[in-house]
Amino acid sequence: MHIDYSIDDSSKKYLYLDVPFQQGLQHMYLAFKGKEFGLSLGDQISHFTAGFFKMIPIIGHIFAGVDTALHSKNLTVIDLSGIDDPFERGRVFAQKCKSQLKEVYSVIIAQKGSDEELRKAAKEFEKQIDKEQIQELHGIAEGIGLPYADILFMHTFLDASPGAYGCTAMVRKVASAQPEQRIAAANHSVHIEEYDPYNESVLRKNALFWARISEQKPEGALKESGVADTIQSIVFDTNAKKITLCASGKKAFNKKFQTFHPFGEGSAQPLSQKRIELLRNLDWPWHFLGQNTILLIKKVNGKKIANVTFPGYIGTLSGMNEDGLALAICSRGDISNAKGTPNPLLFTQMLARCKTVEEAKGFLQTHSQGSSMNLVLADKDKAVSLELRGMGDFDEVASIAEGQ
Repeated sequence: MHIDYSIDDSSKKYLYLDVPFQQGLQHMYLAFKGKEFGLSLGDQISHFTAGFFKMIPIIGHIFAGVDTALHSKNLTVIDLSGIDDPFERGRVFAQKCKSQLKEVYSVIIAQKGSDEELRKAAKEFEKQIDKEQIQELHGIAEGIGLPYADILFMHTFLDASPGAYGCTAMVRKVASAQPEQRIAAANHSVHIEEYDPYNESVLRKNALFWARISEQKPEGALKESGVADTIQSIVFDTNAKKITLCASGKKAFNKKFQTFHPFGEGSAQPLSQKRIELLRNLDWPWHFLGQNTILLIKKVNGKKIANVTFPGYIGTLSGMNEDGLALAICSRGDISNAKGTPNPLLFTQMLARCKTVEEAKGFLQTHSQGSSMNLVLADKDKAVSLELRGMGDFDEVASIAEGQ
């Protein structure tokens, strides 16, 4: 639980040197701080035992090597598209990732759940959340046996405590007989009075913008612009409607990418001379989230959605629908708006109701967002980078226009 089993390329040769010790320290930490994370006495004893043996030369090396191999799978696919009832969908979701869900929730609740201001904000946000999503959250609570208040808190605290989390995203359009076009975005800090796109992360944004891209492996661009805290690297192909991704505790872009066709291989558009891809790195310091990544497929409002998410979390940070509309968030800004809908939940609704970038922009104009944020949208014809203000208003910072 909360153990980083990932080994990036630069440290593989040290597997039998520093990895056992680092894992041992994490086990010991949980052994002595277990109550804060809701661990039972048996769990604490298990962590103490694992930590003790991993710190012993030779024995610890073998123990850590086996443990790392057993925990090498960082991605789970859960398909709930056959369940229409939102409560039942939430309950089954929780049941299918029960142990992972407890791990993710216990860590975040332990770190942030005692903040009374965030708890009050959750109750305010609840008033704006879609009724079917509320039912889904109640289903998750039923399926995992946790208080509904904790489930609600997990879906609102990001908007209730705005600030910068590092991420990068880039859209590229390839068309025959035309130069490739790109727009790129990084974790901009958003202010209601003024917006300066170069106030932070400009180097990472430019690295992604100018990254070399192989036609066979576009994910190579994600590696060029990646950082140590990258826990998910994703390519959304809006024409083929496929998702290529990998997840890890850190440096996800160094891992082996997998390709998925969440809407069926027959759902792709006929091959054309142009295509648009949305590439994104989710650069968060919570490594345990990367190790618990889930590709969640479900049907909402009659439309299939593929959401790259975490156990028990139905908000969308990175996702695509069956029409090829894809999105990625790059940052939270400085404005929290409890009169709006928490952004990740709002974006799930947007994927369930919109087919194109233009429809998505119209949706955002009629819905108040829970916080200011940078959002990148792409479909098979168009892409935009938006700065949301948190009150149903936004700036279009960059775009790849139709017909270009």
